[in-house]
Amino acid sequence: MNITGIYITTPKPEQEQEQRNIGGTTCKTKTSRRVVCRLSRFQSGKKTDPWSIYRVIYVDTLKSPVGHHSLAEPVIISISSVISPVREGVRDARRQMASATTAPPRLGYTSRRCGTMWRARRWAAVHATARARGTTSRPLDVVSTTLIVDDLVFHDGSTKMAVLGGGGPQSLFGAGLARRDPPLTLGLVAGVGGDGDCPSECVTWLEQHDIDTTGLLPTPNMPTPRAWQITELDGRRTQVWRLEDMGAALYAMLRPDHSLWPRRAATALCAHFGVNPARPDVTLCRALRDAGCPFISIEPFTHALTPLTPDALTELCGMGDVFSPNEREARSLFPDGADLSHKELIKRMADAGARYVCLRRGEEGAMVYDAETREGYECPTVAARVVDETGCGNAFCGAFAAAVASGDGIAEGLALGHAAASIMLEHVGVPPGGFEEYREEAERRAARARAATTAFSL
Repeated sequence: MNITGIYITTPKPEQEQEQRNIGGTTCKTKTSRRVVCRLSRFQSGKKTDPWSIYRVIYVDTLKSPVGHHSLAEPVIISISSVISPVREGVRDARRQMASATTAPPRLGYTSRRCGTMWRARRWAAVHATARARGTTSRPLDVVSTTLIVDDLVFHDGSTKMAVLGGGGPQSLFGAGLARRDPPLTLGLVAGVGGDGDCPSECVTWLEQHDIDTTGLLPTPNMPTPRAWQITELDGRRTQVWRLEDMGAALYAMLRPDHSLWPRRAATALCAHFGVNPARPDVTLCRALRDAGCPFISIEPFTHALTPLTPDALTELCGMGDVFSPNEREARSLFPDGADLSHKELIKRMADAGARYVCLRRGEEGAMVYDAETREGYECPTVAARVVDETGCGNAFCGAFAAAVASGDGIAEGLALGHAAASIMLEHVGVPPGGFEEYREEAERRAARARAATTAFSL
């Protein structure tokens, strides 16, 4: 019997109960029939152990379960024998359960996609693939965090809803364009709604770009993070959350605890993520270092509301290898930031502990500096036209980090970052299609950026 899941009940199935789907698994017995996949938890007002007795309800391959009435003789089975296959190849129990409940394509299911057996087979196939990817020994080349569903509002009143955002996908798009042969392995780690409310097109885009989605972690009783992104005519952008104020719970979804990351992501060779300058995630950086991650890129996702103290500045700039703010974010870090030249800003951040400083200046281009070799390069933008500025900085950072982590140097990273950002700039949201659709154009723009790059010193 090929079991793709079970119904867990008490000895009194006729008793009124509430069930909550918390995952599925696969195991085999000697017969050839199939069980519909669901793990359900019995909840009642009585103070009894709901996990004491379990039943496997046999169902014919072409039929659905009928309530709690078995179509064949039920078999008592221990829960450990059912979930043990899920535990194969996973280092600890917390990561095992996070991996076991992660099946990203299921997040895209809608009410129109009905059919119990179709969902069961789809779940089983996807879950097997996710487990196989999650237990591969080779670390990912580049990993990023944060998924937000963006609803875009432009200065002329036009809108575009349900756009994949959050910075992580845009960073991985840039990283994917940075290397063609061999292509980089990419992964995203982020919390998503536990009830499958993440739009299917968002997950589909990640899969089409071969981005490892075993790090999309369904969070019970929480919706997928979603926000309005309001863009003004001068490029200023305001984010307004569409969720209730959930504080720490929301922040934990945007950047899940490292102990929950799938193995390949947890030991990635390069990690890039955004931080709030007022509360940088030093703990995550330490966990990545302890796991063997040799290259970490940090990008502020907002400006500082007040200038940082010297100690806070040192902690922020020195927590990774790359520190990559835009000009407004950089100036907000210092009491006299508005009066500093671009080179003075870069020197201050390098003196505070950043190995690589990347100052993004929007339509003026970008400047990069290596504090160890004292090399500096600047380059104007190579953008051909402007459609939507959302995510351009993320794409630049992803390409720059991937290039430098691969040993290409900061000048090459600067050129590749400009190419990725210019392509992102010409689309509303993440560009459709795969990486190959943009590689030739990205290389042409990178060549123009190389030709326009000039050196500077501090």
